[in-house]
Amino acid sequence: MATRNQIRPTFDQDKLVAALQAEINQGAEFVNIFPSVGSDKSYLVVTSVATHSVAGGMFSVKVKWSVPHKALDNAYYQRGTMGSMVMDKLFLEASGRREQFVFGLVDPGIAAKVPREIAANNAKVALGEIEQAKAYLERPASAVDPEVERFQRAMALAEAGPQPDTEPSDHWTEDDYKQLFHWTVERWKRKEYSEIWARRVGLSPSLEQRMAIDQLWFWVNALAALSGLELGQKGHPKLSVFAGYADQVVDNSNDGQRQAMEDIKRQFFG
Repeated sequence: MATRNQIRPTFDQDKLVAALQAEINQGAEFVNIFPSVGSDKSYLVVTSVATHSVAGGMFSVKVKWSVPHKALDNAYYQRGTMGSMVMDKLFLEASGRREQFVFGLVDPGIAAKVPREIAANNAKVALGEIEQAKAYLERPASAVDPEVERFQRAMALAEAGPQPDTEPSDHWTEDDYKQLFHWTVERWKRKEYSEIWARRVGLSPSLEQRMAIDQLWFWVNALAALSGLELGQKGHPKLSVFAGYADQVVDNSNDGQRQAMEDIKRQFFG
């Protein structure tokens, strides 16, 4: 972030990450980092969940204060003077306390016009980004894009579950496919859904039909999809892939295959 903004903090950015690690672990993302102009070597760090005032040197980063956006009651920018200097400040009020960050403490003369403009602009941008982050946290459920939520849930399921392409199948023979088929059917009979799901995901996307006849290919994928549905993996991106493979080769004249495909569609779309 600091590199993108063309600023050179007095501290190693890895130390900033370490200082805010607990917040990052809870899903916080960095929004922006602003320097203080013409005053002390402080930085305002805005994340998606809080605003921090930090200072640091070569060996450490110190968080001077933090304001969670959920607790923020008011935020405003103010320009004033301190003696003969022009001061640009951002104020954050939360839970009965008020924190301030000095963006600029700069001489009022013509020669210092650019630093003053930078300080004022940074204060206004920071205020807008803080208000935007707070508004996002407070958005009503109806304002959330369902497609974005669905994608996020799918990615979370994929990340938390078995990892794909962990069992190679590039050189499988017809016998290998038959063994997988019999292995899958036996575990389905024993209701070992987790084992079926984990192995099929582990074989994806390297497993292709190649040496498998349609009937075998159908059941390997249909039972994997049904196992995923039994395990609550409806949103997982691989479940729709397995269901799609099965649907491509289903023999509707076969009562078992037709019923299995109907069960998948009912659970998936119902």
